[in-house]
Amino acid sequence: MRIIARFIAFFQTLRGKLILTYTTVTVLALLALEIMILLIVFLISNGMNADTGAYLSDVISILPPQARLYLQPGSADLPGLQAWLQSTSDPGYASLPPQGLLDSPAAPIIKSDPMFVISPDETVLAAAPASAKSLVGRKYSPPSNVTRSKDILDKALQMDLQPANVSAIRPDGNYLLAVPVRQSQGEGPLAAVIIVSVKAPPAGMSEWARAMQRRGAAARAQTA
Repeated sequence: MRIIARFIAFFQTLRGKLILTYTTVTVLALLALEIMILLIVFLISNGMNADTGAYLSDVISILPPQARLYLQPGSADLPGLQAWLQSTSDPGYASLPPQGLLDSPAAPIIKSDPMFVISPDETVLAAAPASAKSLVGRKYSPPSNVTRSKDILDKALQMDLQPANVSAIRPDGNYLLAVPVRQSQGEGPLAAVIIVSVKAPPAGMSEWARAMQRRGAAARAQTA
């Protein structure tokens, strides 16, 4: 009992109070720092890491409104559609740059593969680059070296907008997409399908997040 009483009495002195305050502040500061690091890792791994679904979804949502302008019933503008496709292919991106911290990056178009707009009966309406324009008017043939290339086209012709259903992984690890274009936003019959190949989303941020998690675990193990 004397030991406990002396212990309590020590922390009632000025020196004891200073030690207790310093220890409490240090522990709370370390806890706050650890919570902050965990929050940053969580945001990066769940937001800044380019989620494939969201990344492909951006392509599916960005391209159709632009192409739709040239595909209205009774006033289809095929020269305008060709010019739009060329102007989309040339800069090399199928979606917009990130508009916020957690947005997916812009999807780079793979220019070694032609980009097409095809009709519901699978006739090529427009093609880019210029070297592929000779295919306009012909029936589109899905690439045989891409597994599920015919399946994703069939889904697009059914106006399926789910990224997993209208995208296929190419042999090089990038993505082939068949993007449905309806005559009106969210309604109306199918006007066309856009065929485009884009690079896979970057994985760098995911690797960085995992490294941060490993460092955090190692730091906690050293202080345990």
